[in-house]
Amino acid sequence: FFSSRRRHTSQRSVSWARRCVQETAFVFFIRRCLSRETEEYVETVIGLKLLPKFSALLDVENEKICFETIWIIINLASASSAAAAEMRALGLHKKLAHKVKSSNQELAELALWGTSNLLADNVAARDEILSTDIVSIIEGLISGKVLKLTLLRVSIWAISNLCKGKPSPSFASIIPLLPTFGNILFVADEEVVSDLLWSLSYISDGEKDTNKKILMYISMKRVVQCVEHSNMTIKIPALRVIGNICTGSYTEVEEVVQSGCLQAINRLMAAQEDIVTKECCWILSNILAGPPAHISYVLKMGLLSSLCNVIRSKADYLVKREAGWAIANACTEGTPEQAYDIINEGGMAALNDMLDVQEAEFLHTALCGIAALLKAGQIEDGENKIASEFEAIGGLKKLVVLQMHQNEGVYSKACLLYTSP
Repeated sequence: FFSSRRRHTSQRSVSWARRCVQETAFVFFIRRCLSRETEEYVETVIGLKLLPKFSALLDVENEKICFETIWIIINLASASSAAAAEMRALGLHKKLAHKVKSSNQELAELALWGTSNLLADNVAARDEILSTDIVSIIEGLISGKVLKLTLLRVSIWAISNLCKGKPSPSFASIIPLLPTFGNILFVADEEVVSDLLWSLSYISDGEKDTNKKILMYISMKRVVQCVEHSNMTIKIPALRVIGNICTGSYTEVEEVVQSGCLQAINRLMAAQEDIVTKECCWILSNILAGPPAHISYVLKMGLLSSLCNVIRSKADYLVKREAGWAIANACTEGTPEQAYDIINEGGMAALNDMLDVQEAEFLHTALCGIAALLKAGQIEDGENKIASEFEAIGGLKKLVVLQMHQNEGVYSKACLLYTSP
């Protein structure tokens, strides 16, 4: 009844349909197995050498097959770093990045999730993805008027994965997203805000010129609000953003300070949480490494006294170390007049307490801070009152002990201070 040509076409269609059914059944079965989250199924799938098959299935036009295949890739990458490495070697991260362009929003979202999963802190894969147009695609996704929350979450999480890792990536492709970030930072979703702040923390820790652009588009007042959030996954990256920017220029630090940063730090340090206090001390250390005007801000806020309290507390050594570093910065960068304020707040006594530690790098920094204070007290033909106070708190005895330190720098500095007038 049908011509031979039509019979041939019909047979090919049947064959194609059967293959689609078989492939669909195959990926459904594998996904169901992996969704049970047992190591046995993961090891079995990997052992069957099916990864090249999954790579081939990403090339088919059937969206249902692609969708299920991506789920399989996500499950395998999450469960096995070895599988993730093999899939990267097969180029699956690039194939998934291409699928993010899909007009099917659910497929695009899942492909973006899969791409991020395969990065897994692998800087080579990260840089390969950044060299594509993935960032502009994500920008299109998150700039839409109607945006699903799940898509926004996955998009910002993907950006954070693209921003992290050492060496830092080039942020040239990320910078155009900053205006959009500025708006998203006010979204009332903790997961989105957390990942966005982590992204900003990575960007602000990279090329210093980027901080100017961050300050152009990101509200520092909003970031400062976030440092007092009850959720630690928001609080910590917000503190990191502030700390990174405070390593910058005078005007950049000034903008952060004028955003209420010191007032927030004052409240946070009163809570005495080690992980938060350490970040606060690091921020203050960066601010106190600046000009006398910034040191005055810290002194007026009473935060130098707070730093001294940290050293006298039962805090972890690394927290005390950060506080000591901040005090030493104030001593070396402050004016002679500020030296007396630092001493009155307990700065010299705090550094003297820290001379019992063994870490050479910190000891040298603390001794430099004490040296700066002693120099401020030098008066021609008169008594050095600061030196007398240093002796009264047992400082000279500690200098004698440090003259036996194994580190040449510590030994030399201790000898020089002991013999100075």
